[in-house]
Amino acid sequence: MGKVSEALERLNIQHRMMLWFTAIILGVLGCVLLFLHLRITRDMRNQVYSELMRTRTLFENIHRMSGEDLQSQCLILANLTRLRAAVTRQSPEEVQSVLEDYATMPGAEAVLITTPDGRPLASRGLPAPRGHRAPLYDSVRQALAGATPPGIDVSAAGIYQTAWCRVRHARTGMPVGLLVLGTPIDKRLAIRLSSMSGAAITFFAPRPGSDDPVPTVVASTLPGEAMLRLQEAMLAMGRNPLSVPSEGLESPYVMDLGEEVQYLSVTAPIRGEGRKVVGAYVIQRPLQEEFRLLDRMRLTLIFVGVVAVLLGLCASFIVANGVGRRIHGVVRAAEDLSAGDWSRRVPIEGPKDLRVLAEAFNRMASRLQGWDAELRAEVALRTEELNQALARLDSNLRQMRQFHADASHELRTPLTIMRGEVEVALRTSRTPEEYQRVLASVLEEMNRVSAIVEHLLLLARADSGQILIERAPVSIDALLEELHPQAVLLAGRKEITVTLEKEGPVMVLGDSDKLRQLFLNLIDNAIKYTPEGGQVRLRVRGDSGFAVVSVEDTGIGIAPEDVPHIFDRFFRADRARSREMGGTGLGLAICQWIIDGHHGWIDVQSTLGEGSCFTVYIPRVDPSGPVDASAPGHPADD
Repeated sequence: MGKVSEALERLNIQHRMMLWFTAIILGVLGCVLLFLHLRITRDMRNQVYSELMRTRTLFENIHRMSGEDLQSQCLILANLTRLRAAVTRQSPEEVQSVLEDYATMPGAEAVLITTPDGRPLASRGLPAPRGHRAPLYDSVRQALAGATPPGIDVSAAGIYQTAWCRVRHARTGMPVGLLVLGTPIDKRLAIRLSSMSGAAITFFAPRPGSDDPVPTVVASTLPGEAMLRLQEAMLAMGRNPLSVPSEGLESPYVMDLGEEVQYLSVTAPIRGEGRKVVGAYVIQRPLQEEFRLLDRMRLTLIFVGVVAVLLGLCASFIVANGVGRRIHGVVRAAEDLSAGDWSRRVPIEGPKDLRVLAEAFNRMASRLQGWDAELRAEVALRTEELNQALARLDSNLRQMRQFHADASHELRTPLTIMRGEVEVALRTSRTPEEYQRVLASVLEEMNRVSAIVEHLLLLARADSGQILIERAPVSIDALLEELHPQAVLLAGRKEITVTLEKEGPVMVLGDSDKLRQLFLNLIDNAIKYTPEGGQVRLRVRGDSGFAVVSVEDTGIGIAPEDVPHIFDRFFRADRARSREMGGTGLGLAICQWIIDGHHGWIDVQSTLGEGSCFTVYIPRVDPSGPVDASAPGHPADD
């Protein structure tokens, strides 16, 4: 208790020194506020970046759907009869006339029709060729090379998303021309994306026929001054939009495009043939709203910090004044407890630390107070266990005495019979036939004594672990089939019918001699206790990993109160009847030992006057699987 008192005194001193640590608390609070500011800034940046990623996904989806629509329009237009006829005649005027008639076709804003070798026939919505590359030239080249639409075409006219298909002869089906449809990636698409996502979009394309590394702006939704400064800012930062990896994005970066507005930007590729980067687009999100929100949150954090410091100072004064009184109360209670007053308790009040301390003190006092009751309960429990052990020992001694008495009785009875027969035979002279009858009776009793002694020796050796149960594959169905003729022979004297029912091969791992003795004992008992003209039915089957053998008879049956005791040694439900039938009272005990040695069990169902059914369950093995028949035997279970 002295150590407890010292600890409580130290706690009192620590609480009184709380004011000295106010500066440390203020520093920690400042660090926490700084961490919150940085965390909020990062989260807001991540949120804006997520919006940019959604814009990129939106462009990819529009890009994909536009390509599918172009391909559908291309197939529809290529199958028009007038167009196929005009292209077959290789007449540019007729082809141009057909294109003008279908000028209102949605989706395709640029149309190019060429000969099978790529020579232009007619076009619509395309500017005149400038420079070294004509509009939709890349798509014509890809189509002639057998590429699969849709595609991307970059020329002096801009960036086009394209689709193509062959125009075939109306009768022969041979290709007579090539139809290419294109939709420009221009400001209309940029405005559409910007209105759907809220981000600014700028499309870049390389300068055709020029070694200038600076790409040209195809379309943008940025304000005029910001768009003019975009390329300058990217050059100053050393960023080329066309150097973005074809499989991913560049890291997000912040750009200042004038008007005191900063943009969080990310560059994504526009992939053409072979996934080559043929263009790029920059997705940008202005950050002025986020900056204003950060300013408001910064002021809020500062206000919260000041209020928290003031509240902390007030709480320090209140705690420092009240905690000393309560700690002294705990010290006095600890001294009373050390003096032996186990009923002493501390009121649970005050700050959390003091409440926890008071609860711990009260729990300790309660445990000390309850140790005496627990000790008495433990002594009572151990006494009960000792009494149970003594009761089991007494029961075992009674069973041993009963076994000795039964064994003595079983051995004394045939000896008494033999002695009486011999004494009667010696009193008077008898005929040879009478002496022969006496000798036959003596021989019968001697055989009974011999059987009892053999069974007792067998059980004694089994109890001491001297008998091993061998482990080898045994076919139960084959074993029952071997025993069936013997059972028929035994039952023939009483005209009892013995039948055998099998449900396929059943294999176990065990001792064939012991299993033969087990089933022969059960069959012999069934025949003994079945009246003349009765039936004995043997059945063997496999069920849920067990070999199941049942011996069912139509005999005298067993009384329900005797069923739990029929496996006890020397137990007989009807001693006179059992002796007349030649039983020793040990057969079923031996059967139980053999079953236990094979890790099985036996179930008995019997109705008095109707018959009995003994069912043996032994773990089976798979006949087709590997069997370790070389494993040594082990002593049978007691």
